[in-house]
Amino acid sequence: MATWRDTIAALAPYARVIAPDNVGFGNSDGLPDGGYVDRTRRGAYIKALLNELGVERATLVGHSEGGFVALRMAIEYPELSQNLIIVSSGSAAPVLGGALDDGWRAAGRSIYDYSAGAETVEGFLEMNAPLVHNSTPAIKAMLSRNYHLAVERGQLDMFRRSAAEESDFAAYMAKQTELIDPFLAGIDARTWLIWGAQDPTAPTERAIKLARLIPGADLCVLSKASHMVMWDRTEAFNAVLRCCVTS
Repeated sequence: MATWRDTIAALAPYARVIAPDNVGFGNSDGLPDGGYVDRTRRGAYIKALLNELGVERATLVGHSEGGFVALRMAIEYPELSQNLIIVSSGSAAPVLGGALDDGWRAAGRSIYDYSAGAETVEGFLEMNAPLVHNSTPAIKAMLSRNYHLAVERGQLDMFRRSAAEESDFAAYMAKQTELIDPFLAGIDARTWLIWGAQDPTAPTERAIKLARLIPGADLCVLSKASHMVMWDRTEAFNAVLRCCVTS
């Protein structure tokens, strides 16, 4: 509801919109043992939900780590994936190689270090500030509510107990190298990439490389937008997304 708060209503007149919280995120309960469901396992839960709802073909939209999930679903369930839309996803875009990756890796370490910087809501807001190019009091209030919800539901502790590969970039990217990169050339779904030009964790050079690896993929880069491109450029983002969904 946070990420897609201004998108769901904009798309609803044109398509059936299903926007689930992942297991252990938002208002979805976690596993009984308190374990963390990482991005390699989330697609199975979403597929089960779509099966329950009777959805046989879908446009899969994934932002950030959701880009990894959407790509894996397109790889594992090609019969389901009618269209594929990846949004500002460093978890899906390939590395550039050598020193070209130093900048976004440093930004990621700073922003996603929940073991240290998220002890207070003020620290959490400061950590997340680079992800929003055009922040507003309403966005800050929403992020504050989400922080308190994550603390109350034990989700912050759940994430902190997660495996080391969630915070170690070499291990984190190894999953992508194994589960995403070798299969990009075989993706049949019509694919669009929507990117924020000022995203410090996923520079547009990575988006360009990803687009070149997926047959027929189109790339739209929105200026004056960071990682949360759907908040920074809401009207433009919704217009592009609507074109992708209805084309």
